[in-house]
Amino acid sequence: EYVCVKVNGNTNIKRMIQTESGEKEIELNFKAPWPKKTMAESIKEHLEIDVESMSVEDLFDYATKFNLEVDKKMTWGDLVLSIFDELVESKIIQPTHVIDRPRESSPLCKVHRKDARLIEQNEPIALGMELGNMYSELNDPIVQKELLKEQVEKGRGGGEEAHPMDEDFIESIETGMPPTGGIGWGIDRMAILLTGVE
Repeated sequence: EYVCVKVNGNTNIKRMIQTESGEKEIELNFKAPWPKKTMAESIKEHLEIDVESMSVEDLFDYATKFNLEVDKKMTWGDLVLSIFDELVESKIIQPTHVIDRPRESSPLCKVHRKDARLIEQNEPIALGMELGNMYSELNDPIVQKELLKEQVEKGRGGGEEAHPMDEDFIESIETGMPPTGGIGWGIDRMAILLTGVE
């Protein structure tokens, strides 16, 4: 909100988007607070399916119906992420915090306090693109080491976004890591969005 006002004079900006019927001008409103929606709520809003109650088989069938790149080894979380990334994220136009993502989206994040399938992660999204990433940092060294081992295996299997093993990080956590939060903000994406440049 602050940067939008500094750059554009107010919290509203106009941008062109591509729709099925051609280009259309829309107005984005960066006034805080931005709405918060869980990933499941976002999927339900745009696709009218309830992923929280769907089985792995149901999700796989749904994904294959839309020709998404999925396979039978994928978990519930992998499939939910694939459906969101391919079919929903581009439809989120107004600035929105998408919270409560599947565990598979990050090995560095704490498990959600109410649903073990999820993690305490938030991605702010606007104009169909992720602007940042923030989460409660996992500070249990035993769990973190196991999750990073899984990531190494995913990397060996060709996973492009797999995290490498970080023994120094594990040793630091074992020494004692207090509760912390991780945050990353896409300054380049924010600049593109707020200035209207390609």
